[in-house]
Amino acid sequence: MQARLLGAAFINFMKPLRVAFTPLRIAGFTLVELMVVVAILGIIASIAIPSFTAMIAEQRLRAAASDVMSDIVFARIEAIKQQRRVVMMKTSTTWKDGWRIYVDTDANGTFDAGETEIKVVPAYPASTLRICNINADFVDQIVFRGDGTVSNVPIGTETGLRVVDVQASGTAVARTREVVISPAGRASVEVLGHGVGGTCA
Repeated sequence: MQARLLGAAFINFMKPLRVAFTPLRIAGFTLVELMVVVAILGIIASIAIPSFTAMIAEQRLRAAASDVMSDIVFARIEAIKQQRRVVMMKTSTTWKDGWRIYVDTDANGTFDAGETEIKVVPAYPASTLRICNINADFVDQIVFRGDGTVSNVPIGTETGLRVVDVQASGTAVARTREVVISPAGRASVEVLGHGVGGTCA
């Protein structure tokens, strides 16, 4: 009888020890589950990255067109305010390389020593962005008279500068904007459709 009681007491004593030493089961991912997650992330990235790239290109194009538009308006306002010829001239090979706005005191279309330089715009960073003239009128400069009209635009025509996002081959893609200037000097931005508007060098 006493032995039976001792045996029962020992069993009762060991029960909490068995519970205490029961190994815990750690939850986690199996290799198959991990591979499925990686595959899903890859699919999402393949969809999102091109869209993100397109968004960056569109923002870059919009900002450049806005810069061109605002400086054309600024040059016209300065010409009217000073009642003198004010020129917006590219500073290097292409308009993307930057431009300056100055008062053309002697009206010779050249930035000479002693003439007032109102603003200088630096070159844009290397990218697929291009800025060029729509036709031959604004190859190098845009000239505003003292009344705000443009001297190097034929009467009855509109021209301006084109802002394009190009591929490596130089061909135009969907993103093209033109800053159009009337002979009266008023500027506006036009958003062109896919493949419309030609190319920029």
